[in-house]
Amino acid sequence: MFWIKQDQLLMAWLVGSMSEGMLTHIVGCNSSSQIWKTLEERFASQTKPKER
Repeated sequence: MFWIKQDQLLMAWLVGSMSEGMLTHIVGCNSSSQIWKTLEERFASQTKPKER
């Protein structure tokens, strides 16, 4: 399946661009979509504007 190969290539690119410390957050992710969702959840709380 073409999309599976594409997803595997994207996963390899994402993993290859991360530091070792970041890799611990994506252990168990089986698709590029899961990696993105995991990273979004991890960093969303750090980027939300603070109320005044």
